[in-house]
Amino acid sequence: MIIVYSVFVFLFATAIGSFLNVVIYRLPRKMNLAKPASHCPKCDAPIKWYDNIPILSYIILRGKCRNCKDKISPRYLLIELLAGIGSLLIFLRFGVSTLSLFGIIMFLILIPIAFIDIELMIIPDSLVILLFILGIFGIFFNDINYGYGIVNVGYKSKLIALGIVIAFTFIIVLLEKLLKRDLMGGGDIKLLFCSGILLGWQLTILVLCFSSILACICEIFKQGIKKKKEEAEEDEKQSHLFAFAPYIAISMVLAYTFGINLIEFWLQLIA
Repeated sequence: MIIVYSVFVFLFATAIGSFLNVVIYRLPRKMNLAKPASHCPKCDAPIKWYDNIPILSYIILRGKCRNCKDKISPRYLLIELLAGIGSLLIFLRFGVSTLSLFGIIMFLILIPIAFIDIELMIIPDSLVILLFILGIFGIFFNDINYGYGIVNVGYKSKLIALGIVIAFTFIIVLLEKLLKRDLMGGGDIKLLFCSGILLGWQLTILVLCFSSILACICEIFKQGIKKKKEEAEEDEKQSHLFAFAPYIAISMVLAYTFGINLIEFWLQLIA
C-alpha cells in the first residue's frame, strides 16, 4: 500500500505544481487565478487538457507550444517536478500521518513564495497569511506537535519562537537605522514569523542558521560568476540585494523534516 500511496502523493502534488505555476505568474500581477484558462503567452492559443498533463505534456511537446512552436519556460517542468518529488520525500519521511499532510501543505505554499521572490523580489501577503493560518491550525493538532524532551515542538515552543522572531526583527531594524541600509525585507520577516508558529523556537533557530549559511554560500558564488566589467558600477550599488525567501523556504522544509534529528545528533555529539 505504501507504493500506491506514494504514487498518489506524487501525481497529486505534480497536479498542484501545475497550478502553482499559474499562481507564481498571476498572483503578484494581481490577475485572476481561474480566468482566462491556461494559454500560450506567445500566441494566446488555449492549452488543451491533453497538453496540460503535468510533466508528461512538457516532455511530449519538447518544451514547445503545440500551436506556435514557441519555447515554454523550463520553470514549468521544474516546479511540477519539485512539487512532486518534494512532497513524496516528506511523505516517505513521515508516512501516512498528519505530519505528512501538514508538511506537504507547508512545502507547496513555500514553492510560489520562493519563486515569486526570485523573480520579482516580493512575497505576496496572501501566501504568508496561508502559512500563518496553517501554523495556527497546527497548534490544535497534537500529532503535529511532535518531538520530546529538549526538542518539543508544542504550542509553548511556538509562542517562544514568536518572541525570538520579534527580538530578531528589533535587532535588524536597529542595525538598519545605524548602517542606513536595508538588511532584510519585510516579507522575509513575515516568513520567519510563520516559521515560528509552524516549527517552534528550536527549529526556527535552525532555520535562521541554515538560511544564513545557504544565502552566504550561494550569493557569494553567484556574485563571482555573474560579475561583469560593464555592470561593475551597478553591482556595486545593488550587491547587497537578493531574494532571501528561497533560502528560508529550503531551511523550513529541512528543519521540519530532519531538524529534530539534527539537534538530537548534535546534543549527543557534544555530550
